Amino acid sequence: MGPSSGAGVSPQYCNGVQVFTSSWDFNFEFYHVVPILGEQEGEPPTITRNVVQRTVMSPQHAKAFLEVLGQNVVAWEAQFGEIQTPPENPNQP
Repeated sequence: MGPSSGAGVSPQYCNGVQVFTSSWDFNFEFYHVVPILGEQEGEPPTITRNVVQRTVMSPQHAKAFLEVLGQNVVAWEAQFGEIQTPPENPNQP
């Protein structure tokens, strides 16, 4: 396989991921959570989850991906500061 330019591939924003595993592979379902405000005042928003990408990897590739992602997070934090994560929200999908 030769080098790829990524031409024709559109970037997709996601703000969530769900991971499913089997003995054969790791399945990543990347999604975009969108709150839609209620029509009535005081009505809670409706949360929609739009899947933007599904990616399947072998366990070996998933482990290599984890290593590369970890290295990149460390490098990013060294340059820009610690990434703050919000507390878990049990009401969010």
